Amino acid sequence: MTSLFIGDSITDGFPFSELLPGKDIVNKGISGASSRDILDRFDAGWVQDNPSQVFICLGTNDLARGVDDDSITGNLSSLVSHTREYLQPLVPSIYLISLFPTLSNPSRPNDRIDRLNNRIHQLALSHGEAYLHLNVFFKDDKNRLLSGFTDDGLHLNREGYKLWARLIENLV
Repeated sequence: MTSLFIGDSITDGFPFSELLPGKDIVNKGISGASSRDILDRFDAGWVQDNPSQVFICLGTNDLARGVDDDSITGNLSSLVSHTREYLQPLVPSIYLISLFPTLSNPSRPNDRIDRLNNRIHQLALSHGEAYLHLNVFFKDDKNRLLSGFTDDGLHLNREGYKLWARLIENLV
């Protein structure tokens, strides 16, 4: 059973082989990528291993670039549609993952992340896909990324990735 992960640097940095040993995971996280960047790069080669599930975690770089929520969710919608198109007649599980909170990152405010996560959840429902609201497990009481899960306020550190791995290990 192969799992495909699509995302930005947060996905790219996930040490899958260490934290989810024995799992067949293809990591298509691209550092610095926006939802549009991934949509433009996506091709049939990404799904050549016929993944049983696809995990998509994208949007934080869009926020930093000032992309509006309609464009972000439109790109994610197109990405879900393209994934389904390329994987026909297979019908894998597609999981849209909430954006992670940040710790004092003005270009990625947590209130906007929360609003966008609500829209991503609605998008998942409209496509009949699953939504993983992982964001809540990474927050402190001030709605920020817990300091123990990051070294720079945006990216997860080893402890953050350990939690992410525990939250998804039964799905991969």
